[in-house]
Amino acid sequence: MEELTIIPVSGKRMLRQFVRFPLKLYKNCDKWVPAFEDDEYKSLGPENPSLAFCERELYLAFRGKRVVGRIAAILNRKANQKWGEEVVRELGIDSLTMLLLSLAAEEKFGMHFPDGAPAPVTVGEVCDAVVKARA
Repeated sequence: MEELTIIPVSGKRMLRQFVRFPLKLYKNCDKWVPAFEDDEYKSLGPENPSLAFCERELYLAFRGKRVVGRIAAILNRKANQKWGEEVVRELGIDSLTMLLLSLAAEEKFGMHFPDGAPAPVTVGEVCDAVVKARA
């Protein structure tokens, strides 16, 4: 199996891959209802008013050249301060799990992510991929 690589999303091409990944992942799932693509772009871009006071980080997971997962973390420091928490909100967790987002959030923001789930990739792969993404 090819190595798992986690790459921070940068540029329009990678953002398009991030937004469109669920269409490939769930194409054979008759219960899945896709989001409107324009809404996805608006929620991740400057049109989203919450991004004026929140930080966000998007990642794509690759095996070779194929996208195999996506994750996003949004940090609202104002809310964390108000409620005395240290959490990061997730978006777009597809194929990868809370463990991966938790590690990425800890690396980026120094925060934890509540209630992890079992991972379809090994912990070693995730750790290696996050370290490489930071390099």
